Amino acid sequence: MELKFSTVRERDMDLLFLEAIGSDKDFATMIISNTKWAGQDFSVCSIELSRTEADLGESDITVIISIGGNRYAVLLEDKIDAVAMPDQHKRYVERGKRGIESGEYDDFDVMIICPQKYYNNNDEAKLYEHHIFYEECEEFFSSKSDDASLVRLLQIQAAIGKAKKPSEVNLNEAANSFFVNYRLYQKSKYPQLDLRSKETSNGWWTQYATRFGQAYIYHKMQEGFVDLTFPNSGEFLDTTNTIAKWLRGHNIENVIAVQTGKASALRIEVPPLNVKEPFEKTPESDIVKCFEAIAALSELTDVFLCADRIKDIKTAKRR
Repeated sequence: MELKFSTVRERDMDLLFLEAIGSDKDFATMIISNTKWAGQDFSVCSIELSRTEADLGESDITVIISIGGNRYAVLLEDKIDAVAMPDQHKRYVERGKRGIESGEYDDFDVMIICPQKYYNNNDEAKLYEHHIFYEECEEFFSSKSDDASLVRLLQIQAAIGKAKKPSEVNLNEAANSFFVNYRLYQKSKYPQLDLRSKETSNGWWTQYATRFGQAYIYHKMQEGFVDLTFPNSGEFLDTTNTIAKWLRGHNIENVIAVQTGKASALRIEVPPLNVKEPFEKTPESDIVKCFEAIAALSELTDVFLCADRIKDIKTAKRR
């Protein structure tokens, strides 16, 4: 089998590890054998992706296991090559303590999964109580012969290759701090939105995926624009303008059609955000207007998707 990855993101790896822990008891055992519960018989109760506390940030993967009638949590941080956020390990510990206080589980452990090069070169990574290297996961999946393990092996190898390349991001401390808090707000208040910008982004523009083809949403923070962008559709601006005109007549009053490079976009003007100022200084009313616009355009793509499926059903019936 040949698989090609144009890029591998940490979110992709989060999903890989979530699926592997849930479907492969041997892999789950490898994870647990690197915690304080090594060697004990356990069962997996739940696995949660991107669990977020508004004031303490996000745990990439939260695994809750049962041992002898007690519940325990493993909080997993996944890194390929992204810069560690300030006090990231400390916030994992605080989230774990909060889970005990709320009665969700009886104890917890914290772990980082990352390439060995990342661990060797990152002081924050060394603060985690336990670690598993991507290279160990590579060895694990290479020992298996099923198709799922082969796919996981190839993806992990692609991630290891990415980690060996130097980062091309010039991080602006103020802008990144703004974006980190913006991201936490989105996870807490608008979890249905599929924010794809990495945690190490500067936050000038944030990108959201949609379920409709290759269409995506840009929030251009400083400019004050939210664009639902249709790649390679610039020559069809008249069609996009027709959609905008219809939307203005149906409760999305300030949407317009614009051409951006080779693409066309449905644009909603929102309050510009000063990403060089602390996030908490931004009026929440401005933040809400931005996210409401993003949510409206995201929901619109769901309508497009439904219409496209109906078209395909009708075409299939004619055949």
